Amino acid sequence: MARGKAAFLGLALGCALAGPAIAEKLPPITQEERDLKTVPNEPSASAVFLIQRGLIHLRNFRFQDSHSTIAVQARIKILKEEGKDRGEVSIPHGSYVRLSRFEGRTITPDGKVLKVDSKGKFKRRLSETTKRNVTSIAFPGVEVGAILEYEYELAFDSFYFVEPWYFMDELPVIRSEVVWEVPNELRSRIWMVPTFDVQVVPEQKQRSGYVEAKFSARNLPSTPREVYGFPFRDQAARMMVVPMSYADEYVNIPLLDSWASVCEGMEKDYVLARKQATQVGAKASSLTTGKPADDAAPILYRFVRDEIKNTSDDGPWIDDRVTVDKVLAKGEGSSIEKALLLQSLLSAVNVNSQLVWAADRSRGRVLADLPNPGAFDRILVRVTREGGFATYYDPVDRSLGPGRLAPDYEGTLALVHDAKKPETITLPITSFAAHQKKAVISLTVNDEGHTTGNGELTLKGHYAWEKSAPRREAKDTTEAWQKWADAAMPGFKVTGIRVEDKPDEATLRVEWSMAATEESTLGDEVTLNPARPIGPFSQPFTVSETERRSPIMMDHGGIEEMELKISWPKGWSLATRPQPSSMDAGIASYTVELPGEAAPGTFVYKRNMQVRKREPADRVEYAALRNLFTEAEKRDAQTLVLARR
Repeated sequence: MARGKAAFLGLALGCALAGPAIAEKLPPITQEERDLKTVPNEPSASAVFLIQRGLIHLRNFRFQDSHSTIAVQARIKILKEEGKDRGEVSIPHGSYVRLSRFEGRTITPDGKVLKVDSKGKFKRRLSETTKRNVTSIAFPGVEVGAILEYEYELAFDSFYFVEPWYFMDELPVIRSEVVWEVPNELRSRIWMVPTFDVQVVPEQKQRSGYVEAKFSARNLPSTPREVYGFPFRDQAARMMVVPMSYADEYVNIPLLDSWASVCEGMEKDYVLARKQATQVGAKASSLTTGKPADDAAPILYRFVRDEIKNTSDDGPWIDDRVTVDKVLAKGEGSSIEKALLLQSLLSAVNVNSQLVWAADRSRGRVLADLPNPGAFDRILVRVTREGGFATYYDPVDRSLGPGRLAPDYEGTLALVHDAKKPETITLPITSFAAHQKKAVISLTVNDEGHTTGNGELTLKGHYAWEKSAPRREAKDTTEAWQKWADAAMPGFKVTGIRVEDKPDEATLRVEWSMAATEESTLGDEVTLNPARPIGPFSQPFTVSETERRSPIMMDHGGIEEMELKISWPKGWSLATRPQPSSMDAGIASYTVELPGEAAPGTFVYKRNMQVRKREPADRVEYAALRNLFTEAEKRDAQTLVLARR
């Protein structure tokens, strides 16, 4: 991916009164658009954006604007049956960014116009506390050849909520353009990432009180939707007018010109929130009195993680009416509120800490040259001990123990918040060897050919985190693992499931008993796939290194092991056995070991697969990984057959 490029907008002060430009209506549908049946260079596209257009009006205090606005217009054509799912449009919004208007219509192939009415809209609430919503709109009369048009407007009060304009989509785009209306008093720069060789054409003109900056691009390819691909936000060509500072004859307010300015703008609300901490101090004392000093941080962390309910991951913003005492009394808080509470509890017992703004990698990569707090969704607390050893605490995720991070935060760019000297850092990455999934199954075949036994699955590190649900009812946990067992071990009736979930130790253990079903018991033959329940592995990368368009980002590295021990009576023998294997591609390895019969009538199978890092460095490493996975799929399909002699 290309790095972001910056250029400054030349802004001359103006004094004549002016308001936001009125967004033009979409141009009439052309005959060429009506006739379009396939997209050049993407004949498999199920739908296409004929036009995407945005008007972003940044708030002008001189003209007493109450807010900034984003007006979006789009025209989509449905080309194939599978493109009909584009007949539902979803718009995220909430208490900070508000949806103020929506209009939509379907133009059928015979020219009929069907308007979206209120029955076609529904709102889904994501958070009761923060009022975050997604409004989805279902269009009427969606069929192949139909054209959908819609426009909507979002409003927001703070320049901190400005986001890039994405020229691309998961569909190809014939034409994408955005106009930014920038007040003369707003010192700004242009930030751009032109991926996939997209050519963005800039235009700029002055009108009273504003600079009007237009950016357009044509014939844009779709962003790849490939397995383990980078997030859309990383792949799409994008640009943003970055508000650096607002200055008039009365004020000079730094905005997004540096991380220091951003942190300074947040600090006053953090100070206010921590100021009222009388009850917090008392709580910290009651929780840690009589405990060793080194145990204070983990104790206070567990209290905030487990006893303070999560409300949202709304990033580093906090309402100036919120205090840590109120969060404690209410028993719930957002990510930043819980982090500030934990920081205040630690301070009360003389443990120094820092706030760390972190971002889920699946939302897109944080770029150091774009100081935007909106890039972050999770606030961590860092405690640094003597010798410089840092421990990170995530007070939101109840499946994480002290000092552990979820896989999508490991190795990401984060910001250590400091009003004077903030620091961008890379969060630590744990070794692939810390993440393990191991199943051990012991089976016995009797004289009648009936197979019984027991099994154990042990998960560690990220594998444990993925399945951990410490707040779930025991009955629901057992039911969830029963569904897993029934799917992972067909032909067996699995009973007596017992689950031991220990997030503080990053371990999860499942035990069970098992017996072959009557339907799968033949009497004179037993056939098993020895890779189950860890395998059989399925090749995720069906596209070659020359055809793949996007980089790879797997969930995480780790080690997956399977061990099967099976015994049988006299008169039976091993008719078909899996073949041993050993492959190492550097980034990953796969082995099957057959230690031989430990005693007459017994057999042991051991299978080990390692993925040592989540992102291949280049096409060569991707090809090696893909080839290994192809062979692993073949080896995992092998069967073990016992037969009566």
